[in-house]
Amino acid sequence: MDPLAHTLFGAALAESGLKRRSRYATATLLIGANLPDIDVVAGQDQTVTLNRAAPIENANVMQPGRVQTFTGQLRRGDTVRPTNQYADSHYFDWVAGQTVRVELDSDDVDTYLIVTAPSGIAQHNDDRPDGTLNSALTIQVNETGRWHVQASTYGPYSTGDYTLRVHGP
Repeated sequence: MDPLAHTLFGAALAESGLKRRSRYATATLLIGANLPDIDVVAGQDQTVTLNRAAPIENANVMQPGRVQTFTGQLRRGDTVRPTNQYADSHYFDWVAGQTVRVELDSDDVDTYLIVTAPSGIAQHNDDRPDGTLNSALTIQVNETGRWHVQASTYGPYSTGDYTLRVHGP
């Protein structure tokens, strides 16, 4: 919604009789209706970029032998997992019988990688065996369909940049 629609919604609420409740009701309703747009005033980027989570209907199709690299940022406003970690979602269409390696790297946060099969079975990785705080999983693709890859953090509400690399079959 754009600010005009938010403003009209706040005005409609005021006209519904709420403006008689308080001297500042109309102003409060107009400001409150526009609060979703406050990030524009604060200078937050509102553009959709290719390195953010792909919509479910637009999954990435892996090219054989290719590496796909996505950069992103875990930040306030992202999806929050039940254990209070920010997460970005990426979706891939994979075919059973393939082997895919997924790597999640960051200089800013302790990464946590979750890869979920179409059936809902998830694999997780916190730290690689090499002692770094980066994550990686080698997936033996046993189901054809849409796989969900989440780039997240181990610590709650941690923010920072990350790089997700997906090595195709």
